[in-house]
Amino acid sequence: MAAAVRNKQGLFSLLGVDYIIAPLKVLQSLKESITAPDEKYSYVRRLSPQSAADYNFTAEEGKPYINCSSS
Repeated sequence: MAAAVRNKQGLFSLLGVDYIIAPLKVLQSLKESITAPDEKYSYVRRLSPQSAADYNFTAEEGKPYINCSSS
């Protein structure tokens, strides 16, 4: 689930997410946008398995995850 969407562009960045919490003004701006249907409902893929595999993590990003929950 995604939340804190502030505008149309932010919403388009989340395409493929099952549930999105978006303000009514963002949904209204989508409804009122005037574009060809092919453009309105298309998107450019920004992430792929290959781009993820090619990414070079910094030392900080590569630190192992530490579970902070109390068990």
